[in-house]
Amino acid sequence: MVHLQGTERLFISEDLIGYADKLTEDGVFSRRLDLLLMGFSHAVTNEIPPVDASEITRHELTRAVSLGDHQLPVEAVAQWYARKLDQEVPEDEHELLDFICRTGIAGVRKLQEKWEGRSKSQIQWSILKQ
Repeated sequence: MVHLQGTERLFISEDLIGYADKLTEDGVFSRRLDLLLMGFSHAVTNEIPPVDASEITRHELTRAVSLGDHQLPVEAVAQWYARKLDQEVPEDEHELLDFICRTGIAGVRKLQEKWEGRSKSQIQWSILKQ
């Protein structure tokens, strides 16, 4: 199993950075990274494939070490999910991080559609029900 060493940086798509900032400013999430992780979880749960790398312009968030206690579960789920989707399993830290972020971006885009026009409390309630 491939592990993240913390040297690579997690990223989100440029088109989502304003949305991520709004949700953190509103207090829905404490960090933009939390939105990316929620998107990753949503994508895996709903079998949403990762976005194509050519569809995004990267906006770096933070180092992979910021995943903290979530790092090992995210690494394991990402590699399992790649196999489930019949995609190439990441072979190194860079490929793993890329897969995690692209999957998270796909999930965030779907959540953005789902949460369009909702208030902070409605979004938080939606998160709690997942």
